[in-house]
Amino acid sequence: MPHNNDWRLTNQMSYLYGKKLVYLPYISYRAGWEHEHCEFCSEKIDVNSSNSYCTPDKYYWVCSTCFKDFNQMFKWVITMPEDEYDNNFISIDDFVDCINRGAEVEFLYENKNYSITHAGKKIAVAEYYNGESEKRYKNPIDALQYPIGEKCLGGILGDIKIIFRSL
Repeated sequence: MPHNNDWRLTNQMSYLYGKKLVYLPYISYRAGWEHEHCEFCSEKIDVNSSNSYCTPDKYYWVCSTCFKDFNQMFKWVITMPEDEYDNNFISIDDFVDCINRGAEVEFLYENKNYSITHAGKKIAVAEYYNGESEKRYKNPIDALQYPIGEKCLGGILGDIKIIFRSL
């Protein structure tokens, strides 16, 4: 365990002490952000990094090394993504209603992140950081045909983990 004079300690105690942390692959806090930095050592955390720890809102990130070093001192509570992100769609009607009302959605499936956004009058679905994967659809029913591996979004709707849902 590090000492209180560890160079990595600044004022993190004021905003990270006793917080819930989730262990998962990098997920951007805002659209367009490609990486974060560990709150302690400033190590870059991005899609190429191994899983790291973050607050449920994905705002603060802690690399695995600093987590190991400071976990006891900060008394973090580790939760699984399933415990934090229970905004999954309960049915296709729930999905359609949500998207029709203008919602934006970020989800995780088989360790890949995807987004559903509105692009003009169309609905855009894409895998993060893979511009070639973007497809645009006229309506939410058509968007359910978005291909993910050998399946389509509609076929895995009950298996995705919603990371962010604006409605």
